[in-house]
Amino acid sequence: MNLRLTSILKEYSIGVVNKLKEKFKKENSALTDDQIEYYINRFEELKSSPKVEQKDITKYSFQQLEKLVDSFPTKEKVSKTNNTVEFSQTELIYNKPPLQIYHGDNEKTCIKIKGDFPASWCVSRGSGGNMYNTYRYAGTEPSFYFVKNIERLNKITEIEDDKYCFFVVQYNNQGNYIVTSARNDGDIEMSWNDILKIEPLLQGTESLFKNVPLTDEEREYYRSFKDGIEDDEYKDLSYKEKKIYIAIAHELSDKKFKNTPNDLINDYITTGVALTKEQFDFIKEKRQLFNNYRRVTIDNVIPEYLKGNVDFGERWLVLTDDEAIDLYKKKIETLYYYGDNDNLVKQVLEYKPMLLDKIGINVDDKYLIAYYVKHVLEFHPQLVEYFEDRLKDGEVLFHSILRKPNNITYFIKYLKLLSTEEISIILERKPKLAPYFEKQGLLKESLKYPRLRTILKR
Repeated sequence: MNLRLTSILKEYSIGVVNKLKEKFKKENSALTDDQIEYYINRFEELKSSPKVEQKDITKYSFQQLEKLVDSFPTKEKVSKTNNTVEFSQTELIYNKPPLQIYHGDNEKTCIKIKGDFPASWCVSRGSGGNMYNTYRYAGTEPSFYFVKNIERLNKITEIEDDKYCFFVVQYNNQGNYIVTSARNDGDIEMSWNDILKIEPLLQGTESLFKNVPLTDEEREYYRSFKDGIEDDEYKDLSYKEKKIYIAIAHELSDKKFKNTPNDLINDYITTGVALTKEQFDFIKEKRQLFNNYRRVTIDNVIPEYLKGNVDFGERWLVLTDDEAIDLYKKKIETLYYYGDNDNLVKQVLEYKPMLLDKIGINVDDKYLIAYYVKHVLEFHPQLVEYFEDRLKDGEVLFHSILRKPNNITYFIKYLKLLSTEEISIILERKPKLAPYFEKQGLLKESLKYPRLRTILKR
């Protein structure tokens, strides 16, 4: 289940979300579902602000929505970033303290350059919804440069104190400079002289800001890959083509993931993308990949999650129990402020159910819909005692829980709650469970189903 979409659907129906996706993609065909869902979710979190005059999201174009959402400044304290991060000469292209100029030639590099600096630049977002490729492959094909004045940055505690201590310059194929401050309060077209007014130390560096045009090959790959391709087609791509596909399409199905070389999986992970449970299981025995996924989760994703910018989902799996408890406690404080913590409880139940006691979750109807009870018990039947009342209500679908033969020993006393039809479904899938039902005197009625009699004779 897409947990970001689950969060969105608290306020908007599937129909509304799909219509917004359709509308926004008509405006900009390069937009991905992940990007659109990010902005819908953030709008919902921000719309109570007096700054948001129009509360109806359907009235916005995507450009208007993006501008509004990105204009909200962060209140996070400024960290003195990238002190220990190493950059190549093609990334850090000018380094004469206190001034540094970086070239963000791809999404991964832009994320690296921003580091833990609390700006919300969409091209360096390391937790989903990154917009680098959407901008880079647009008609004007901008190149991205980051300008940092270490001396100015070290003097401030919040971005509001000096929004041009660290800023982004786009230089496009029309010869225009577009500047975005650390506040991310709008993309402003400036002349070079205007840029020198906000950072005089740039005098003499104009030649470093070059527009690097896309090649014909890159444009063709983008055209072919931007909407995704089928798993079998991906499997047959060359190494180079897979690398480009990951950079452009930015979402791998489980089958694509398993047909990707480890170093390219590492590239995929370091953008902060959320892995599925199956993908997580694939990397957890691969030490380097697991450690990198964990590092990105802790360094890039958790800060965004605590600010409400991204759902955490299966990333709980990468945390130790103590880390998960600490994160739960930090997050619950912000959720109580908004009066809504049900989605957090569902996530903990889905990915860290053994923490129920330690976290002290109140297992009641308000938070635990039948879907989550079923899901938790299917994979963690030993927790059945927590859900006694829910099981008696008959809300949980036993035949899906009991499809795992080892689970049935936890649920013997509940077998009589099953209907004859449910028993027949279970036995059709798992005929080896017949002795358990026979012992409970529940097999006779189920044998009236002809197909089941045939199966049990085998």
